[in-house]
Amino acid sequence: IPLALKAGDYGSIKNRGQLVNLIAETNKAEDYITVRRCEGLSLVTASANDEPARSNFHENGGYIYYVADTVLYRFLPPDGAPVSLGTVGGSGRAQIESNSVPGANQTVILNGEGQGYVYESGVLTQITDPDFYPTTSMAILNERFWFTRDGTNEFFASDVADATSYNPLSFGTAEWKPDNVKVNVSKKSALWVIGTATL
Repeated sequence: IPLALKAGDYGSIKNRGQLVNLIAETNKAEDYITVRRCEGLSLVTASANDEPARSNFHENGGYIYYVADTVLYRFLPPDGAPVSLGTVGGSGRAQIESNSVPGANQTVILNGEGQGYVYESGVLTQITDPDFYPTTSMAILNERFWFTRDGTNEFFASDVADATSYNPLSFGTAEWKPDNVKVNVSKKSALWVIGTATL
């Protein structure tokens, strides 16, 4: 494979074309080149009705779940056809997560416009608990779903292993430099609440 001689040449169309499924890197002094392998992409399934996905692709129980247009789909890799599971509405970026609790396995879908849905045992239902607030971000930690409360400095949690039930006292706020929360992230048994200007 003919490679460029310096890092600046890797952006050229010629060299990008020669490095299919490879990534070329140099050290700062550009005196040696490392070529790393990266796997190519392959089509797993065609999107239903050629609609682009507007959510993450989420695996749960061997199935892949995603939202296209206003519909929740799932398919069984490697070549299963998408199956419609119901309508979740919305038009913004959707998010899908699962708690993977044996006997209480739930998949939660946020539709990008504040509403949440739960898919469990073949049934898709909207979350209607009065203590579920408009949200566009969630994370899983300790068998609970953790959500941001849009337009506030609060975040809140579902009951343990039950995304359809919410205790009005299961919430927290940003106290030091309180700004509106944007995203929840769970990492290594910790919940990170990211605001517009702070962590």
